Amino acid sequence: MTGKSTGARLGALVMATLIATLLLAQSAVLVQAADPVRSSEDTKELRQELRGTGVRIADSAARALPPQASANDIRPPKIGDTRIWIALDDTAGFYLKEFVLRGTTKSAELWTAVDLSYPEGDCRNDDPARVEVSDAQVAYMLGEFENNIRPTDTDWFGEPIKRTGDNGALLGAPFNFNKNTYKNNQGRDVILVDNVRDDNFYDTDNANSLPRIGGFFSGIFDAFHDRNVITLDSYDWVARTGEDPVHNPSTDPCINSPSRPTLFEGTLAHEYQHLIHADYDPDETTWVNEGMSDFAEILTGYSDPALHVDEEGYDTHIQGFLGWLSVAHPEWNPIPAATGPENSLTLWEDQPNPAEIFEDYGFAYYFMTYLNSLGYDQDFFTAWHHNPENGIDGLNATLSAAGSTDTFVSLFTDVVVSALVDGFIDNGASVTGADAAALQNEGTEATIFWSADAYSTPGAPPWGSDYLPLGPGSGLTSVAFDGAEEFVFPGGPEWVVDADGYWTNPDVPDTDHYASNIDVDITREVAITGAGTLEFDHYYQTELGWDFGFVQASTDGGTTFTSVACSGTTSEHNAQADPNISSQVPGYTGPDESGEGSVGTAAAPVHATCTLPAGTTHLSFRFMSDGGVEFDGWHVRNVTLDGVAVDSTPEDLSDWGNQAFFQPAALAFILQFVGLTGTVDEFGDIVTGGDVVVVRPTLGAGNTYTLTAEDIAALAGSTQVVAIVSGVLEDESLRVYPPYSLLVNGTERADGAGL
Repeated sequence: MTGKSTGARLGALVMATLIATLLLAQSAVLVQAADPVRSSEDTKELRQELRGTGVRIADSAARALPPQASANDIRPPKIGDTRIWIALDDTAGFYLKEFVLRGTTKSAELWTAVDLSYPEGDCRNDDPARVEVSDAQVAYMLGEFENNIRPTDTDWFGEPIKRTGDNGALLGAPFNFNKNTYKNNQGRDVILVDNVRDDNFYDTDNANSLPRIGGFFSGIFDAFHDRNVITLDSYDWVARTGEDPVHNPSTDPCINSPSRPTLFEGTLAHEYQHLIHADYDPDETTWVNEGMSDFAEILTGYSDPALHVDEEGYDTHIQGFLGWLSVAHPEWNPIPAATGPENSLTLWEDQPNPAEIFEDYGFAYYFMTYLNSLGYDQDFFTAWHHNPENGIDGLNATLSAAGSTDTFVSLFTDVVVSALVDGFIDNGASVTGADAAALQNEGTEATIFWSADAYSTPGAPPWGSDYLPLGPGSGLTSVAFDGAEEFVFPGGPEWVVDADGYWTNPDVPDTDHYASNIDVDITREVAITGAGTLEFDHYYQTELGWDFGFVQASTDGGTTFTSVACSGTTSEHNAQADPNISSQVPGYTGPDESGEGSVGTAAAPVHATCTLPAGTTHLSFRFMSDGGVEFDGWHVRNVTLDGVAVDSTPEDLSDWGNQAFFQPAALAFILQFVGLTGTVDEFGDIVTGGDVVVVRPTLGAGNTYTLTAEDIAALAGSTQVVAIVSGVLEDESLRVYPPYSLLVNGTERADGAGL
């Protein structure tokens, strides 16, 4: 068992300081989302923390729980019957809402919310055709699912588990729904259509054109309904379904409705892949899961990533990643969004602008289409989909099992160049310095739109790239690169001292509960002078089996930490618990999932004892929570080791550190230079292919390289030379942009933040 995953190390620091982008003394850049700015209205995905079965329903007393359906819930539903299903308010969580059954097929049933409107006074309510879903649209969508989406997705990714409605949590206390409410012996898939209450829903008159949740899958439906359920957004099906939908573009965000053929059909295929993936590899990393879901839209024929922003039906994810979503077109992109290719493949939401979520999807989508273009076929994708390893490790394991000599690193090295040169090669460009076939994506006609969103964030994206235009090759006389080698995390405690003198996890401001998805600790050096007996007083209130407090020790100077069994700890956890948390047991959790009581109190704490391992060098108290319910947390005081106080000033934690500080991250880079002579129009369509020259240096000691005279000569004939700088980190979840210096003709490019 190792110490913290570096992707989680920053939670408390970021939460406490409320930073957007912070340049630290150690020279690396920690990335966190900033406040919203105006962006392009288009579809996005459910927040990751709302995906799992551990998510809970909001307090019904505060949510005005609707009445249960009448006596018809004792029999299978008929067209026109109502039932209570879970719905999403992205600002408050899941709640219960009334839906009406609109249609069924052999494999599916479709329900629409009884109320599909926006808040009163919102101008989007003014056109009923954009708010309502007609009977013809219901029949059409069910036909697409029955005859195309379900058979295609299951053929590529596998059959989901059959769920028949017998064991949902809504059947028990405190809800006590009739046992037949969700019963369906065939295990039909359920499609819920609702006006999802996301940021866009609450953006009156669509004034800021915020991205909307076009559909989602969450394991909460498995847990509460015991059915396979997908939700689609209901708004504007007249412009977003079918091959020839209504087309009403406008710069007025209230009425803007450019034609988006088969958008919601593709969304349904996308979400159904998520549903299947949850049964085969429920803890798969986001970039793999989302990439496969976008890929499902191609497989079902609903998406064409080769289209540009001046063409009907272009894909916003691909064009967002490439940056062309920034370009206005009066018919098909009347309200552009600032996006670009400076984006991590493996991290989600590493860029601050809300519209840049399209880059996350687009990069993952481009990567999947690129792999398929190289010949990785259905058998490969099925094997990858079912591989229990996650992220980069899962891809490498699948490549190895398939007998391929490719690795994630080799594929990544090529794909970031492909995003720049694919369209030129499609249009006849000659290639030197690389294999043209390895740089071409048969699914796209891609190149980069040049804007600050291609490179402006200081440092290189981790497993992503800065694309820095250096001007014509004839003007280059020298280029020198120097990349940072290591990032040392900020020191200091991640806990606080409460009013009763207990050491504890920080609370969400203005509340008495901890935050979701935190991993916070206090750590210090210790020396065992006796038997290594650790004692302390504590009390705790956490979500039983999901959120835990751990006593951890290191015997190797803080490189790794192992949880210590103490009086009262347990290794039992919920089977669906976050594996990053459950892998750390034994620990303290409970006493239940209701938050009604606690183990001990501030006035009457529980006394605990542990024996630290021989050779312990560091002691740590660590608290971890998932994306579900949050309670009061863990409170600790009176800590002694072999009878001596561990901290002589317990009211002040400033002399404590955190685990991450003792585990610096190694930084590396991939550096490539590309010369282009082709031409491209204002919407990304390649006019002439020209020539493509690729120079791939091998970095020297200290992550350094200086272009040689031979390199400069090779690029001299290019009308544009581009430096592609990619950050490389062993931990793919680490939110650090490695800094670098790039001197071009003796002048520093500030984009790398310098050293």
